[in-house]
Amino acid sequence: EKEKTKAIADAEAKDLQLSAEIEERAAKFGNLAASIEQTKKEIQENTANLEQATEIREKEAAEFREEEKDQVQAITNLRNAVAVLSKHQKTQAILQMDKALLSPMRVLLRDCALKY
Repeated sequence: EKEKTKAIADAEAKDLQLSAEIEERAAKFGNLAASIEQTKKEIQENTANLEQATEIREKEAAEFREEEKDQVQAITNLRNAVAVLSKHQKTQAILQMDKALLSPMRVLLRDCALKY
C-alpha cells in the first residue's frame, strides 16, 4: 500500500513537472513564432531596400560610364588640338594660322571649358 501511495505521489509530481514544462515550452513557442514573423518582415524590408539600392547603384554606374566616356573623348580631342597647335606653332603664330584650322579648335576649347 505504501508503495502505491508513493508511486501515485511520484506520478502526480511528475505530472505537475511535465505540465509546467509544457506551459513553458508553449510560451517559448509563442515567442519564437512572433520572432520568426518579425524576422520574415525584416527580410522582406531588407530585400526591398537592397533591390532599390541596386537599381540606384546601376543607374549611377551607367551615368558614370557615360560621363567618363565623354571626358575621355574630350581629353583625346584636347590632346589632338595641342598636337596640331604644337605642329603649327613652330612655323607660325597662332593668330596667323588658317581660320579653317582655328575655328574647330575654338569650338573644341570653348565646349571643354563650358562643360568641364
